[in-house]
Formats: sequence, structure tokens, C-alpha cells
Amino acid sequence: MKKIRHIIFFCTGNTCRSPMAEGIARKILAKRGVTDMKVESYGLLDLGSVPPAFPAQIACAAHGINISAHRSQKITRQAAEKADLILTMEHMHVDWLIENVSEKLARKAFLITEFGRSDHPAREEPMEIPDPVDEPQRSYNRVFKMLENEIERIISYLITEDKI
Repeated sequence: MKKIRHIIFFCTGNTCRSPMAEGIARKILAKRGVTDMKVESYGLLDLGSVPPAFPAQIACAAHGINISAHRSQKITRQAAEKADLILTMEHMHVDWLIENVSEKLARKAFLITEFGRSDHPAREEPMEIPDPVDEPQRSYNRVFKMLENEIERIISYLITEDKI
């Protein structure tokens, strides 16, 4: 695998999980002194240019991350092909990218909980990141923690493997 210089986080609407992941990744990368990494987020739906869900903003703000300026955007073939790594929240997101954007993405689109791991027991499916839309604040807080843990793990893996 070549050096990772551009990561896309991908979910359904680009209003909850992927903007949270983008904000978390930016914070962790800055903390680790990684300054040459492009981080973006997209969704599979075209919702127009809407801000992140307010509970997602609250969950991030509680950890010093401001995602209020983010606006949702649907993934394009051009954006996807420019990325070195696409991390999705659900299995169906990987399938959708390959089927609807480009078959080439099979080499760089992964479920976020699966990428860089070899510790899943045989035949056990990696966990998906649940969509907290229309759920109470505690669901967004739980998703934030899940994303933070996964992104911290992935960035550590990329640094250890000399991929960034």
C-alpha cells in the first residue's frame, strides 16, 4: 500500500457519522503532528448543503471539536478516486461505492472497524458504526466514542506501518 495522504470518511447523509469522524481525525492527526494529510467526508445521499445534525455538533464540541462549518455533500467519482483511503460506517457503504461510483474503489474502501485489523475472530463480522440520526444525544455521544477509538487505532496503525 502506498503512503496515505488523503482519507475520506463516508456515511449515508454526511450529517452525523462522517463529519464527526472527519473532525475527530483532524484533531488526532494534529495531536500526532501529522500536517500533510487531507481529510474529508461525504455521503451517498444528496441532501443539499446542510450542516451537521445538532447532536453531532454537541458531541464533538464536548471534546473541543467544532464541525459547525461542515456542509453535507454527496460523493463524486472524482473525489473518491483522488482519495488514498475511504473509511465507511457500514458494510453496505463499501458495496454502494463499488457498485455506484467505481469498481476501482474495492482496493481502497473499507469498513472503518475492519481497516488495519487482523484481530477479528474467524467468521465474526466487524461491527458497524450505528446511525444515530433521530436518536437521543447519548446515541451521538456513544457513536463519537466509537469513532474516536477506531480513528485513534487506525492512525496508530498507519504510523506504525509507516503509511503516513
